[in-house]
Amino acid sequence: MQDYNVKVENLTKNYGKKAVLKGIDFTAKKGEIIGVIGKNGAGKSTFLENLMTIKDYNDGKVIVFGNNLQKNNEQLVFHSLPLKNYIFSQMFRINTITE
Repeated sequence: MQDYNVKVENLTKNYGKKAVLKGIDFTAKKGEIIGVIGKNGAGKSTFLENLMTIKDYNDGKVIVFGNNLQKNNEQLVFHSLPLKNYIFSQMFRINTITE
């Protein structure tokens, strides 16, 4: 059983010839609160959109809540609506007072 909710390895995203994300490695352990900061155009939104399966990425490995989001030509795991719903529900889950 993994001790992380999000794990990113060597994530790369290009827009045409422009590399926006270059070999990003990132791990968010269970219970951590993470902030993503940087200058305009640094790739913050692109990075988060990759995690939420809104945008595709060129290379690397992304695991969110145990689901490998890596694109496979025969299986459209990346664009799976049930997977997107699960990821959104987990990423934006609001705890109640009893939790």
